[in-house]
Amino acid sequence: MIPSSRTSVGYARRGRAWSRSPHRHGRRLTRAIALALPALLASCNRSAAPAASSDAAASQAESPSAETIDPAKLPNILLYVADTLRADSVGCYGDDIVETPVIDRLAAEGVLYETAIAQTSWTRTSIASILSATYPDVHAAQGRHDLLAEEVLLLPEVLKRYGYATACVTTNPNVGSFFGFDQGYDDFVELYGRKEAGFVATRELITKSDVVTDQAIEWLQNVEQPFFLFVLTIDPHAPYDPPERFDRYLPAVKKTDWARDKPLPQVRKRAKYLGEIASNDFQFGRLLDDLRQRGMFERTITVFTSDHGEEFWEHGRNGHGHYLFDESIRVPLIVRYPRELPMGIRIPQTVELIDVAPTLLRLAGLPPLDKVDGEPLPIRSNHESDAWAFSSLSLRERFMTSWRAEPWKLIWNHTDDSQQLFNLDDDPGELQDVSRRYEKRFADLVAATTALREDCLKRRALLHRDGEPQRTSDAQT
Repeated sequence: MIPSSRTSVGYARRGRAWSRSPHRHGRRLTRAIALALPALLASCNRSAAPAASSDAAASQAESPSAETIDPAKLPNILLYVADTLRADSVGCYGDDIVETPVIDRLAAEGVLYETAIAQTSWTRTSIASILSATYPDVHAAQGRHDLLAEEVLLLPEVLKRYGYATACVTTNPNVGSFFGFDQGYDDFVELYGRKEAGFVATRELITKSDVVTDQAIEWLQNVEQPFFLFVLTIDPHAPYDPPERFDRYLPAVKKTDWARDKPLPQVRKRAKYLGEIASNDFQFGRLLDDLRQRGMFERTITVFTSDHGEEFWEHGRNGHGHYLFDESIRVPLIVRYPRELPMGIRIPQTVELIDVAPTLLRLAGLPPLDKVDGEPLPIRSNHESDAWAFSSLSLRERFMTSWRAEPWKLIWNHTDDSQQLFNLDDDPGELQDVSRRYEKRFADLVAATTALREDCLKRRALLHRDGEPQRTSDAQT
């Protein structure tokens, strides 16, 4: 039975037509970046820091207010995040070993984004970006001891204003109430023992997706519509320990090219990782089946994604939060809502997880967020797009950024000021630095990164007291 007030499980009480700009996913840049990159990005139409204009003001003035919107006509929203799931370990993204029939069916009934990029490679920062639609340098929840400040407006806070019942079920303490993530929720279920901020150890990340699904289903029993339900499952995060019936992929993984030069313990880890993915897929299916049985599913916008990926020694490490290579930041992203979206569409161009919240508001027919970095996702393929994505990592006394503008990707380690440029068409594994061969392209991306970071830090200073993140009391690193 789910309690109605905070208890030992950490539970706290707290149809319109789709239209869009034809230029997406080109992104209009700020003036500083546009000046720095006239050749590369002049046609982009995305602004990193939206400026006020007469058109924007008129649009805001015409937006419906909370008082004029009928909650009974709003869709439900399910945001399901599988922690640590890299895109290439899902069936509909090309993995021919792991079985993910539920995710694959969702993709067949919705829009799949082939190149979705997380804003970092660890949980707290990534979820903060998803829920706020801002880059990490803006919301500032970047380090192990950083809190998500109250000044950062989150998606559930916005939805609550329009009459949504809001709930979060989280299995990762990095997205806990003590780090500021309970803003905007009626109900906040924390499935771990931790009760205060501090360094979160891997041994704490043990609540499996079956428990999460049970909690989510129980919450749905008495919920009033419309609802927003955010579910964060920990599997396939380490420690990799799938239920026995899903621990079946070792023979197949042994036969892969990847396993050819790997010792058996590493191969076993990869196989168990796939087992956890299959298990999570099954539990995700239980939740969707429950929505169908309640007659809620077709009225629900369903988003499936991950906060970041996982390294399996592609660049010498296992885990995440070390680098910004694709195995760490390229994630699955699928959106299903047949009332507004086409079915079975695959979008190849680059998108970002900061685009999720603006997309949900757009699909729900609600006013857009102001002064954010994300914008609604595209629903049509544009092979001539100038799409780009920006990610950053501030962890373990290391700070780095990446800028992706197909086929180019810049990774900049600001700690030692080392930079690498990759041509992803020729080198999808990001192994060969070509910065000396393509000096002009390299200089363009360095300039773009510098200008965008400067812009983010200016907005961060306006948003936060002293321009610095709020930190826990034991904030030694």
